[in-house]
Amino acid sequence: MKKKKMMQILALAAAMAMVMTACGDKDSGNSQESSKAESSDAAESSEKAEEESAEEDAAGGEVAAEGSDVTIEAFVTNPWTSRAPAQDDPYEAYIEQKFGGDWTLTCAMEGEGENELVTRFTSDAEPDLIGFGTATQLDMLYNEGVLLDDWNVYADKIPSVLANMGDDQIAYYTTEDGKLKAVGGMPGGQIWAFMIRQDWLDNLELAMPTTPEELLQVMKAFTFNDPDGNGVDDTYGFTAAGGGSGIGEVAKLLMMYGNPSFYITDENTVSHPILDGSYKEFLDFAKSMVDEKVIDPDWYTLGWDERKPNLFQGAYGICYYPPEALMMETSGGGGSESLATGWTIMDMCGGKLDALDLLSETRCSVSAKTAEDSAKMDIICDFLEKTAGMSDDYLNIRFGAGIEEQMGFVRNDDGSIYAWQDDFSNTVFGQTNACSWGQLIVSRPANLTLGATEVVDIWTERAMKLKNEAMEMDRWSVNYRFLNPDPTVKTEAGNVESQFVSRYILGETDDYDGFVENWLSSGGQELLEDAEQTFRKYGLME
Repeated sequence: MKKKKMMQILALAAAMAMVMTACGDKDSGNSQESSKAESSDAAESSEKAEEESAEEDAAGGEVAAEGSDVTIEAFVTNPWTSRAPAQDDPYEAYIEQKFGGDWTLTCAMEGEGENELVTRFTSDAEPDLIGFGTATQLDMLYNEGVLLDDWNVYADKIPSVLANMGDDQIAYYTTEDGKLKAVGGMPGGQIWAFMIRQDWLDNLELAMPTTPEELLQVMKAFTFNDPDGNGVDDTYGFTAAGGGSGIGEVAKLLMMYGNPSFYITDENTVSHPILDGSYKEFLDFAKSMVDEKVIDPDWYTLGWDERKPNLFQGAYGICYYPPEALMMETSGGGGSESLATGWTIMDMCGGKLDALDLLSETRCSVSAKTAEDSAKMDIICDFLEKTAGMSDDYLNIRFGAGIEEQMGFVRNDDGSIYAWQDDFSNTVFGQTNACSWGQLIVSRPANLTLGATEVVDIWTERAMKLKNEAMEMDRWSVNYRFLNPDPTVKTEAGNVESQFVSRYILGETDDYDGFVENWLSSGGQELLEDAEQTFRKYGLME
């Protein structure tokens, strides 16, 4: 019976993966640098972890020796890269030496994480430590009783982990009967923003746009008025990576018009942009971009990585990207140094940016079978605890500092940290595994900056400046980050939305009222009711 139910979940997982792709949610798995500030409690816990790690190093790695015969498989469902770990993986060797055990790492193929993981469970080959890319993935398995029931049992072994998570994230993963479903790093993900070419504005003697109407005019100028002055018709006002199944970053333009998700109105009711009219305004703007040909004509089919060469060579005037990652990747991708100063944060034209993430990018748990093995749990808890916060072990595993010669980090007197990777494309996305192992424990504190050279260069200076500016931007309410609705209902409503959005923008339909009715009857109404229940649960509504 259990396996039959798990196979039903497998079908659901496949459907969810299709919907997520159709909706163009590309935020995870693209580029990697940014977050929000750590709390004082988290800092103290991090320091404690560093001290304990240093003491163990001085003792000669006794913990590692004791656990060398214990096998542990780590599994990442939504890896930043699907490359297989290197044959002689220095990160695996480091982890085994520091924490004990015989470790292996499995990274799911792109878009197949849910399917691969559920198949492993149904065939009695479940991994030990699992890094989930989404809360939905976690819940599907937790609700089947095949994961550790309650991490609170191990609270005394992972105090730094819990301190870094923060009260809101712990509350999110706590069940109604008080059990903690998962653990994670510091809350926060990449700091994203709309980026605009200030040098193009200057070249064309244009001001920063402050309304959607002005923005469209700037996009036209960027596309047709030779903003780079090379005499060639080779630029576009905007870019997106729909990947053939969604609208990509075009969806983020909704934030110019209103809250991007369910929200609490001034009248203490719950609404959604589809219902309040802002979604229609956004769709009309997006359709105008396509009709006016100010967006790369391949925007709907280009994948995220396929679009990068043109982005790094300066073909686009506006993009939605993490500013820190844009600097580092453009540098690593051979972009002109003029792009470092050319890009700046775009005004939101009357809107706001997304709320900062409530959760860490990866949430971890272990299989119920692993939870019964005390030797494995001792090693896993030690690994999680010693890599919490910005400990040396975290920086070594996450960025390769102390593991590979071309990587390192510096702790500055003001508490900030600078980590560098001389060969970013190879070390993070290529042959080595800083990216893969690091995803299990990822945190994105604001006091951490990543660069490509040991000595801070223009790219890193701009990355720090732009990230700080993005963090200071006005943002929509964080309330919707608490939502975690029934995945089946979310899938059904999401299907209706994604199918209509693409057709509307491409001019294949204009029946917005019919769409609203269909969305409500296909799960939207249930999502509204669930949002109200959740908001009241967390005391966000009166």
